[in-house]
Amino acid sequence: MSRDRSADPIHGLYNICYINAFQAQPGTEASRWWHDNHPDLLLRNGLGGLIVDEDWNEPLLDISTEVKRAQLAAVVNEWIDDCHAKGYQAVEPDNLDSYQRSLGSLTASDSIAFASMLSEHAHAVGLAVAQKNTAELLAQRDRSASSAPAMEPTHSATEASSTVAVSFSRSQASLSFSRVRCGAVCRR
Repeated sequence: MSRDRSADPIHGLYNICYINAFQAQPGTEASRWWHDNHPDLLLRNGLGGLIVDEDWNEPLLDISTEVKRAQLAAVVNEWIDDCHAKGYQAVEPDNLDSYQRSLGSLTASDSIAFASMLSEHAHAVGLAVAQKNTAELLAQRDRSASSAPAMEPTHSATEASSTVAVSFSRSQASLSFSRVRCGAVCRR
């Protein structure tokens, strides 16, 4: 069950906490929060105007540099921690594909770097990570995941956390799993 991070998980189901990690939620209030608290983390064009996902009316977040990714991760990791505290089993940091709507200001590498930061943090607190867009990035994610120690078949689910990648396009869906050790902090 995928639910917004503002909602509580449903008892007895596998709950995935939805986080709009690469764009601001639509609506004036969410955009205003980013503008008031972190205006330098909103992606802007050369004239200073916001770059917005026109389909959802969501301003894109600026993941173009290591410094900005670290600042954004500090915000989003608090949301991930909240999802963990509420009892979710996984997080879904949505809009990994926003680089495709950035008018050339962001790259796939920027998105991969930021997603890796969020996944590392989620795994450290014992949460799996779901990915539902950008099937074309799965091969790159699999290469970066291969550097993590593989989970032996004898390890139990309490000793490892998984990244679940589910990518949808109009004609296909793909599903991929990678496992990394997360030590004693994993709780299931």
